[in-house]
Amino acid sequence: MRRLTRLLNKLEHSSKAIPQRFYDTIQTLTLAPGEPIPDSVPPKSWIFVEAGCLLLKRRDSNRWACCNIYYEGTSTVFYNVGADRLEDGSYRVEAIEHSIVLYLSPKGEAKVKTFFPQFSMAEMILSQRSFFKHQERSEIYKVGVQRRIQFVEKYFPVLFRVPTDDLAELLGIQTKTLKMTLRSTQRKYHSGKVQ
Repeated sequence: MRRLTRLLNKLEHSSKAIPQRFYDTIQTLTLAPGEPIPDSVPPKSWIFVEAGCLLLKRRDSNRWACCNIYYEGTSTVFYNVGADRLEDGSYRVEAIEHSIVLYLSPKGEAKVKTFFPQFSMAEMILSQRSFFKHQERSEIYKVGVQRRIQFVEKYFPVLFRVPTDDLAELLGIQTKTLKMTLRSTQRKYHSGKVQ
């Protein structure tokens, strides 16, 4: 919980300690690669990625299509309505590597705000930061498909953590040649030559 604590302290600009009740209320999930956030996490829960990397997938015509990525320091609201019934348009979030996710259910969030009102401001700032990161990544789509791999390599190498097929989908890459180029670039990145 170090990352969240650091961020809250930085955002709060206050000498007051974060109440122990906050840490007693927030829940922790440890996910293995490929493991989705379980259905036991209530819809509309606030989540924070403490460590690791998650993919947001949307159900579309009998398959899960990759549509966003959440990595360390990202917060969002978790919607999984219909995911357990495999309904079209439903969402699920799954880990792509060993990940630690902190979350507050809607009830837990309301409770926290009664004894730690500064959390509302911190939550808003964290949500804005996550939204701006998403907006920055949307610049990828202003570049032609042929140049997207180079663009990611230069500006968003964190995306190379995403499995090749999911990343190809996220980038709109459909040709076999570009997928091979993407796979090769990812291998180079993971080999430690481009760290």
